[in-house]
Amino acid sequence: MENFRNQETSNGSKTSFNVYLSKVFMTVFACLLLTLISATLMNMTGNALFYIMHPYAIIIIQLGLSWCLSPFITKLSPMACWGCLIAYSCLMGVSLSALPLLYEGSSILFAIIASLILFAIMAIAGHFTNCDLTKFSFYLFAGVLAIVVVTLINLLFIHSNTLDMLMAYIGLVLFAGITAFDVQRLRLLYIESMNDQEMSEKLLVAGSFQLYLDFVNIFIRILQIFGRQRDDN
Repeated sequence: MENFRNQETSNGSKTSFNVYLSKVFMTVFACLLLTLISATLMNMTGNALFYIMHPYAIIIIQLGLSWCLSPFITKLSPMACWGCLIAYSCLMGVSLSALPLLYEGSSILFAIIASLILFAIMAIAGHFTNCDLTKFSFYLFAGVLAIVVVTLINLLFIHSNTLDMLMAYIGLVLFAGITAFDVQRLRLLYIESMNDQEMSEKLLVAGSFQLYLDFVNIFIRILQIFGRQRDDN
């Protein structure tokens, strides 16, 4: 990690990494705001698409869409990248619009606040740590893949609430770690795109997209663990 810092300084970039990082987090905040607006509109119009869907089904759809988009986002034009990010943020709001039907409003508010705190802590840790987190990347993403597979099997065949809860706890730990990893990786993206304005914008969108997904996954799992379900479920 120290090599990353030295490389950034020696290259003498016109835009400091801290400014770049602030742009990423502002983009993440804007995406979350779009998701909130989209979910609110869906509930106001009574058109939530996932009224009877299990929360884990929402997770699987969300992860599937993100894995389809992630490899291709930097191959698009900057305008197309922004369009995909905006569209995905709105689509996420549609899928999450069912949550008020499943959980009490106070639980959702608690999950949002707790997610913001945990996300901020892990982002700060990823930014300031001198430990190279890339050596843990295989285990983190292999763990996420394992969770998706086990969750799908449980959702379709086993129907175990205990296994649901275990996957929620493991998922929370994994995505907290991935948040720190993604923030640290932003420095690599910044260095790679220093002399290419178009690629810099694409990688800014890609980095924002990953952190946005990290926050949403943390939020869903905190809600699963600590949320109180509505009495009418």
